[in-house]
Amino acid sequence: MPITQQELEQLHQTIDWHDLFYHGRDSFPYELYYYKLFKKVPQFVTGPYNIDRPKLHTALQETYNDQLVKCYEGNYINEENEKSIQSCAYAMTTEVVVGFMHSPFVCYSDDTPPEIVEQISKMFVDCCVEEKDPIDTIYILNSAPHRGYYFEPFDVKNTALDLNLNYNDDLKPVDEVIVSRLSTPRDKGLVVLYGKPGTGKTSYIRYLIHKVEKRKLFIPPSLAEHIADPQFISLLNSYQDSILIIEDAENIIQQRHSLGSSAISNLLNLTDGLLSDCFSIQIICTFNSDISTIDKALLRKGRLIARYEFKELTGEKAQQLATHLGIQQAINTPITLADVYNYHETDFGDKKSAIGFGK
Repeated sequence: MPITQQELEQLHQTIDWHDLFYHGRDSFPYELYYYKLFKKVPQFVTGPYNIDRPKLHTALQETYNDQLVKCYEGNYINEENEKSIQSCAYAMTTEVVVGFMHSPFVCYSDDTPPEIVEQISKMFVDCCVEEKDPIDTIYILNSAPHRGYYFEPFDVKNTALDLNLNYNDDLKPVDEVIVSRLSTPRDKGLVVLYGKPGTGKTSYIRYLIHKVEKRKLFIPPSLAEHIADPQFISLLNSYQDSILIIEDAENIIQQRHSLGSSAISNLLNLTDGLLSDCFSIQIICTFNSDISTIDKALLRKGRLIARYEFKELTGEKAQQLATHLGIQQAINTPITLADVYNYHETDFGDKKSAIGFGK
């Protein structure tokens, strides 16, 4: 049963604030505060970084005024000597702690009415700053112990890439399909790009980043398995109609008898399931292993936008590129894109010596 505002205020007064801000922490540890207040380990939902903080602050006060107990507020004085709330946290009678630090957050328990969490999550979306994302920006997934998952923007250098010069001829028709589908608003589906290292998968991803005018979300390999986490799915609600890029995705797309089965289930749902209808997320997966090792459900018609295997450049293509780069030596055999661009660099790979005692 929800507690009254008076009871919540009394509980709030019992908190040992000196103990709460341990080790000189300069931000409010809302998850620890939640545990000390309600004696439960909280669940999290975080919102987007680009939030209109005054708008969210006003919305929280107007919507939940008779349920709120202020537990933290950090102010900032700007150059016009005006006070602006940069961070805040409120406890609510429905076993919720809500506010914003680096990003908006809501902590809750199994006893919290689900409609409260949904209403606050919608409030986060409604209070986002409406701005068009720069085409040369990519949002990289990160996590912090007291913040949860969040996307951080980074600029990606735009370098011209001639597909006809740098790749085999069979990429061009596949590229036309990929660019067309990724540019379609509120679309869904999966792009699978694979091949041995050095064949140009990352360069092609960089080309797509600057080619398609949608928000691009990048998942580092170290966090790829976390796409199965409910907190990550909640975060995606604030990034609808985006492109999710997962490089080196072997660990999460292999057949479902492996450890990555939960992540695969989320991929299937995001690309052609209920979640795809909600979020309109398109996904690009790259990997180095053979296509036969990945879960066959990912390649089903209706889910798959396109798949392409990056191979070594043919001898003819490699020679054309080498001539363009000013390389004088003749190249007559297939070679990777990376080997062409680094043709004159020393190879420090292991050298196999002949068996015997001769020099």
